[in-house]
Amino acid sequence: AAKLVLSIGYLLRVDLGLQPSDWEEECAIVDFLNTEFDARSPGKPGDTWYLISARWWQEWQETKEKLPINNGDLLQPNSSTRVKVGLCEAVDFKLITEGAWRARLTWHGGPGPSLPRHVIKIDGRNELELHPLCLHICRTDEKGEELLHDEVLTASRSWLLREVKEKLCGSLSKTSPQQPAA
Repeated sequence: AAKLVLSIGYLLRVDLGLQPSDWEEECAIVDFLNTEFDARSPGKPGDTWYLISARWWQEWQETKEKLPINNGDLLQPNSSTRVKVGLCEAVDFKLITEGAWRARLTWHGGPGPSLPRHVIKIDGRNELELHPLCLHICRTDEKGEELLHDEVLTASRSWLLREVKEKLCGSLSKTSPQQPAA
């Protein structure tokens, strides 16, 4: 019963935005909300993991202070969602659960940004998709001249072409060419 009460208290701290009383309590709550990531068994398709900068994590552990989360060192230039190629887990970033990310963001704030990544099924095995596709889309006229500035659509490598088409049409607020407008 005592463990259940403690667990509910941890969850309420996050949901109500209440700061932990000290560094040790913050560690205990995040440990409770987190699961260690295992690349050999990353979870089931659709599970979400969040990248958090190892540099930020290390600084937070050394200073034991409330530091705004900054994942900027993980990002490609001029991007707020695309991570650099060649980064290594545990060296450049840690992977934490959604609950642990929400707790950290609630207590530390930051510029972030939030870097969720999903488990997908590719070639019969589950893997964490660190680098989803980045599709640049724009409307053009019959001559191919650009009419509107392009948008970016993040697409999973596991999506079928039909799903990509639906997302593209939705992004451009159009119905699919094969479907009449309602």
